[in-house]
Amino acid sequence: MHEVKDVKIKYLTKAAEFYRRKNLALATGKPFEESEPSFDEGRTLLNGNTLDQNNQVINVIENLAFAQSQLIEEEEEKTEQTRQRDLEP
Repeated sequence: MHEVKDVKIKYLTKAAEFYRRKNLALATGKPFEESEPSFDEGRTLLNGNTLDQNNQVINVIENLAFAQSQLIEEEEEKTEQTRQRDLEP
């Protein structure tokens, strides 16, 4: 995360939230038994978006919409190919 230049992004990750909770527990003398998030999970922003390998925010909603549109296009293409094949003598 030290490569992330935008502090607003850096401190809105699940990893940052984890360390805030951990440090609060240590500072107040309370037990803390949570597991550290994995690297990928830690890079997830609190709003559900993630960071790519270049530390750019990936909007989950946009990615899902794009993936869905790709699947629809593939299905339409398969349907058209089947229709064309069925029309052949």
